[in-house]
Amino acid sequence: MCLNREWSEHEQEYSKWVLLQSCTLYEGWAEKVCNDLFSPAQADRHAKNLQFPAGIDKDGNPIGFRSPITKVNSSTSKLMVAEFFPALKASKLNRWSTVEEHIVAYRFFKGCRNAVIHSDGLADQALIDARAELIAAQAKPSRPFRHAFTLPVLTVDEPIKLDIKDCVLFATVVRLLICTFDAALSVSEASEEILEKRLRSVCTKNSTFSNLPGDQVKREQRIKRLIAAANIPVPASISNVAQWMEQRGIVR
Repeated sequence: MCLNREWSEHEQEYSKWVLLQSCTLYEGWAEKVCNDLFSPAQADRHAKNLQFPAGIDKDGNPIGFRSPITKVNSSTSKLMVAEFFPALKASKLNRWSTVEEHIVAYRFFKGCRNAVIHSDGLADQALIDARAELIAAQAKPSRPFRHAFTLPVLTVDEPIKLDIKDCVLFATVVRLLICTFDAALSVSEASEEILEKRLRSVCTKNSTFSNLPGDQVKREQRIKRLIAAANIPVPASISNVAQWMEQRGIVR
């Protein structure tokens, strides 16, 4: 195979694979998190909203990625806001300050993905416009991306040429978007319910976690191990979360 095909052809195939898998990863994450946080009637709409820049519809309602975030902030969990959101917000992977530019990048590469699947890999004017938006976004003084995209020139009705480094950078954009929106959506009341289910599941599998020792130091160590076993971020205050667990009957 390597003898009969030019390396540039292989690069295009690898680039397509990274492109398609990255889009699938993000779409799958958006669908899962929205199904967890919203009612069935709202989940699909908000999963799509997380894939578009912020905007306002004709009735003045927010659309795009801000819509689901506005919705969860209308009724937040005090526990999640106080104990878990601060660490998620402070994460080096959180790109809230440049999330608009990251969504612009996502829209361009999602357009490339759609062209590959639905249009024989040919560019249209909408994709060329999306490329121009991304070029403008990455040229901002804030430098939203650590590394600039190359973005080969596109021509209407001509095949798209994917740059393999661009596609790898796009995979990083997807990861950063997931971390950013995970933080923004974590304050939901539904997130507290998910937290409780995870902790109960761990305690069901290992009853040692349910019965806390009397010694305060050992008690706190047990709580920390329980939180780690549930794959939950370390809270701002172990004692506050321990108290919440006791109130819910998760531990005693």
